[in-house]
Amino acid sequence: MLASWTSIHILKLNFVVATINDQLKGDFDKDEVDYMINMFGLMLPFGFVILPVVAHLLSKSPKGAVQLANTIGVAYGAILLYFPNKWLLTFVVFPAV
Repeated sequence: MLASWTSIHILKLNFVVATINDQLKGDFDKDEVDYMINMFGLMLPFGFVILPVVAHLLSKSPKGAVQLANTIGVAYGAILLYFPNKWLLTFVVFPAV
């Protein structure tokens, strides 16, 4: 179960990272896109900060961890779809990825 959970969410993460430029270019002007891409690039290396929390959740309740990851994924999609606000995207959606 852990291998499937990991592979699915790594695939999701790689899709987001690979397509973030194209996703943003369709909805924002060039200056805003450049700013958000730079912010995303600055935040991305700090993904290791959440690893102890993920390890704890997986050891305590693997099913709960999967549900939490799926909930975050649905919330991410909903925010991108219904609330395309620059500040919300930069400081809420990108760190959640």
